[in-house]
Amino acid sequence: MILDIRTLSISKDSNVRTAQNIQIKKACSKFDIVTIISEGTKRQLGLSSDNVYILPLGADCISDTIKTYDNLHLLYVGTFAGRDIDKTIVGIDIFKRQHADIPITYDIIGSGFNNEETQYRQLVEELHLEDTITIHGRIAHTALKPFFDKCNIGVSFIPITEYYDDQPPTKTFEYMFSGLFTIATGTIENVKIINNSNGVIIQDTPEAFSEAIYKLYLNRFELNDKTIRSSLQKFTWSNIIENKLKPVLNQSI
Repeated sequence: MILDIRTLSISKDSNVRTAQNIQIKKACSKFDIVTIISEGTKRQLGLSSDNVYILPLGADCISDTIKTYDNLHLLYVGTFAGRDIDKTIVGIDIFKRQHADIPITYDIIGSGFNNEETQYRQLVEELHLEDTITIHGRIAHTALKPFFDKCNIGVSFIPITEYYDDQPPTKTFEYMFSGLFTIATGTIENVKIINNSNGVIIQDTPEAFSEAIYKLYLNRFELNDKTIRSSLQKFTWSNIIENKLKPVLNQSI
C-alpha cells in the first residue's frame, strides 16, 4: 500500500502543527511506500528510508489563449484561509495612488473559513477600488477558463512562513502553463520555479506587491507567453506520471 502526502500541517499554531505532523510521520511507518510532494516536506518529517519517493506537484494548461501584456490584468485563484490576500488589495491601492494613469484590473477568486470574502469586499469598498478589483468568491475549477483567458498576470501570494516555505503552490504552475507571468512571494518552492522569463519574486508585503506591478508594467513588452508556458514543461501531469509515478507503481508490483 502507498501513502501519498500532498501537504503537511499549515496551522498557525506551532503546537498544533507539531502534533499533526507527528501523526503524519507515524502514518508513514505503516505503509510499504510513501510518496511526498517535495524534498522540504520530506526533510520536515525526518523521512530518510529507501521507500520514500518525491512525487512533485504538477499542472496542466487551463487557457491556450495567446497572451499580450499591453495592459495588466491580474488574477488570484486559491484559498483565502491564511493567505493574507488583503495585502495584495492594499498593494493595488498603493499602486493606483502612485500611478493613477496606468490601467489595471485584478480578479480575486476563492473562499475561506473566517469570513475573508466579506472582509475583502469591504476593504475594496473602503479603498474605492470597485472599478479595479472584483472579488468573485468561490468558482468551480471547471469554470475558471474565462478568467485565465482574460488575465495575463498571475498572483501567487503566500505568506513567507516555515509552514508554507516547502509547500509547492498549485496556482503558480497553473498560471504559467496558461501563459500568465507570475508575481510570487519568495517561499523556497516558489524560488525554485520562478525565473526572469516567467515571473518575479517579492516579499509578502503590500509595498513589494505594488513595486513589482510597476516594474512589470515598465517591462511588459519583453514578456512572451510561449517562453512562460515552456519554462515548466517537466511539471505537466503527463510527465510526472510517466517519469515519477509509474516507476514507483512498477516497483511496488
